[in-house]
Amino acid sequence: MSRVKVSWIICMVIGIGLILSSFVAPIYFVPSTLTLTGPKIAYITNPPYWVDNAYLPPVDNGSRVLVIAKMTGNGSVDIVISSEAKSGTLPAQSLIYKLNSTVPFVDTSFKAVTTTPYDISIVSSHANYTLQFRGLWARYSYLSIDLYWGGLFILAAIFLFFYDRAVESQKKLWSEQVKTGGG
Repeated sequence: MSRVKVSWIICMVIGIGLILSSFVAPIYFVPSTLTLTGPKIAYITNPPYWVDNAYLPPVDNGSRVLVIAKMTGNGSVDIVISSEAKSGTLPAQSLIYKLNSTVPFVDTSFKAVTTTPYDISIVSSHANYTLQFRGLWARYSYLSIDLYWGGLFILAAIFLFFYDRAVESQKKLWSEQVKTGGG
């Protein structure tokens, strides 16, 4: 078996595998934990705050997400959790938690109203934070991009398949020319 034939078979198998994983993996919800700590910089006087953003993959509809937030320092931490908004405005279902020196710890949960990703925005002002989210979400939602890679691998396999056929046909013609004496 030629190298080209092996290559197109491997490309086809990888392409089909990637396409299948891009459809199956993003809808598979598993118990997961996301831990965020910050801020990632040292505080300076101007600006006296830091904004961090995070992404929570699509949460299963109707499931509860446990939120544990802890703050250390003399400042404050504001946390906004909202379903991913397409309009750029804050949705009505947004959850806002405020931590400061009198309330340095929050342990709560929220119920996902739709299967959607959540944006997490954290504004910390002279305080460090640790956030932990526990819930049932599509941990592998980023694998939906594999559809494009799978398509590219299948296109490469098709190209290699026809190239291999052309080379085989050329070899057959050359061997016939050699057998008949060149002409």
